[in-house]
Amino acid sequence: MAIHSLGNLQKTQQALDDWYLAPKKDYEAFAKKYPMNGELNQQYKTLEKMSEWCNKAEIQFTPTIFINGKQLPNNYNVNELKYIL
Repeated sequence: MAIHSLGNLQKTQQALDDWYLAPKKDYEAFAKKYPMNGELNQQYKTLEKMSEWCNKAEIQFTPTIFINGKQLPNNYNVNELKYIL
């Protein structure tokens, strides 16, 4: 979120790829490549709003799958949707 707030979509996408596509997560190397100089602290209000929304929507974990506004029950998984729908 802090990287995205800088307004550079390509940098945001690259940072996401660098983190999620990395075979081994190395936070120190990631933080060195994408240093945050106070931008992370500016995300507090956004994180607070997201937390409130998750609590209101009863989202307790990710990923949480919704279909037509209803949460997929825990006893089903995404692979079974083709049989349910």
